[in-house]
Amino acid sequence: MRRSACLSLIALGTCLAAAVPAQAQETPPLGGPYTVLSENNESLLFLASGSFRRSGDIAYATSLIAITSERMATTGNISHMAMATEVNCANNTTRITYGTGFYADGTVAGNTPGQEEWGPVDPTSPAGEIRDIACNGAAPRGRVLGNDPTAIANAFRR
Repeated sequence: MRRSACLSLIALGTCLAAAVPAQAQETPPLGGPYTVLSENNESLLFLASGSFRRSGDIAYATSLIAITSERMATTGNISHMAMATEVNCANNTTRITYGTGFYADGTVAGNTPGQEEWGPVDPTSPAGEIRDIACNGAAPRGRVLGNDPTAIANAFRR
């Protein structure tokens, strides 16, 4: 199994069950306001707008994904996941370095490793929006959701 597959929703519960204990790695930096990156009937992908930082050509941000109650049943009751994202502004590549899963009450379920390899940024994808914000100073395009990621994930399921 590729390491990046751990970040897919299908494998999330399995990966976290075998993941590093929650104390072994910090959660990705969080901070609102949170804005929508994409949304469908099964998931809500949102951005921690207060998580952005930059060091040279590398920008850092956190995106989160919330899933439906039906999907939670297949992930060991993981409600949402925060993903630490790096963007190389110089060569237009990105990777998710690790993720932290949370239960519906906001407690940490565990951590899972991300990708070692960098991949190209699709400008029409959520990674493209993260790149535009982190590297080019663009404003988030999605609607503002609030400042509490657990409340946002729980509201998505209502």
